[in-house]
Amino acid sequence: RAQLSQRANSRATRRLQARAAQRGLDCSSLLGSRQAKVYASHLDIRVFTSSAECIDAVRADGRALWVTDLSQEALPLTSDVAALRRALPPRLAIVIGSEGVGVSKVMVDAADVRVFLPMWGFTESFNISVATALVLQRLLDAMPDSRGALPPEEMQRLRTEWYDALARTEEQ
Repeated sequence: RAQLSQRANSRATRRLQARAAQRGLDCSSLLGSRQAKVYASHLDIRVFTSSAECIDAVRADGRALWVTDLSQEALPLTSDVAALRRALPPRLAIVIGSEGVGVSKVMVDAADVRVFLPMWGFTESFNISVATALVLQRLLDAMPDSRGALPPEEMQRLRTEWYDALARTEEQ
């Protein structure tokens, strides 16, 4: 029985390692592949050399810039969907700062709106992954039509990439 379990576990480990290798990821038998890396492969990521370069790109793309900030000037990002829907611009870029330092002064100064997540009780701050999840969920709750709202050419590009990744043979 122990040998059977070990063999099944070994097969599962090999399958996990093979899937990770296909995606260009490292995989340890103890930790597996990092799920964030797997999901990140489905994102279009742009890297900027400076905050100023990022701000210029946001402005050139016609987006409003919102930053998370705990200052007195920041507005609460509440769960009031109707109020948030009225406040949302047609196109938005949101910057969420690191846990220790927050958003850079350059980003805060460039912000069109500063927002914060209201907290109750003994909570002083959320870690960055929780804060990001809460911010994104509140925005998606306020604008449910934005889910999957891509231009047709972008949707086709993504479908082609996805179908190519799913195919196991040239005929597929």
